[in-house]
This record gives sequence, C-alpha cells and structure tokens, in this order.
Amino acid sequence: MMENYSTLDEVAVAARDLLESEIGKIAAELESEVADLRRLQQLIQKNPAMAERLRTALGSSGKSSGVNGRRESAGTRPGVGGTHFQQVRDFLLSKNNEPQSAPVMIAATGLTRTQVSTVLYKKPYKDEFESLRKEGSNRPLWRLKNPEGRVAH
Repeated sequence: MMENYSTLDEVAVAARDLLESEIGKIAAELESEVADLRRLQQLIQKNPAMAERLRTALGSSGKSSGVNGRRESAGTRPGVGGTHFQQVRDFLLSKNNEPQSAPVMIAATGLTRTQVSTVLYKKPYKDEFESLRKEGSNRPLWRLKNPEGRVAH
C-alpha cells in the first residue's frame, strides 16, 4: 500500500513540475506582450494621430476602450458614420431598406448588441423602425418606417 502512495506522490510531483514549467512559459510570453503593448501605448501618447491611423488600418469595431483606456462616446464612433442610429439607418438604406435581423446589423456596422438594441428599442430612435416577423420565426426583422424622410438623430 505504501508503494502505491509513493507512486501517486511521484506522479503528482511530476504533474506539478510540468504545470509550473508551462505556466512559467505562458507568463514569459504574456510579459513580452505586455511590454510590447506598453511601448505602443507610449508611441500613441507621443503621437495621438497615430491612434486614429491604427484604428483605420485595423478596422476597429469600436467595441473596446479607446486610447489610454478612455471609452469612446456612447453616441458616436469617430470616422465611422456618426451616431449609432445613423450607422444602423445607413446600413438599412444600403440594403434598400429590406428587413434585417439585429445580428446582421451588428456584424455589418461593428456596433455591439447593446448599441443596436438601444437604437431599435429605446426613444428617441425606436419610432423610426418597424419590426416584422418571418413566418415560422420569432426573430424580428427591422426596417425603417420612413426611409425617404431621413431623420438626423
């Protein structure tokens, strides 16, 4: 019986050593990544215009925090079509106001689910949209009520 315990103990020690080794490698990789991000942050602080060029080059969706941890305005995303309402409206107009699902709008505009839901369900925007349901589906499809009367929210 003592021999089994000794064997199990040896296995546990070997497993612990292996885990510690792997964790050490991962920690070193993360430290390197953090150092790279800090250098990038310093470059952006020295040249704020670089941040906008990087966002444009990377096709930022606006889902994450902005430069230096500041969140972007809840109503607009710089350089990406104005307010959230305007982005949803412009997307629907680009699709000839054919009814679209919220997930499709999210993917096309880069807005978050919360941002698209706010536009579709809350005032002052909700009165600009109508929802339709396809037969056999509970998921609403959305379109503008008055696509010709472009309201600027």
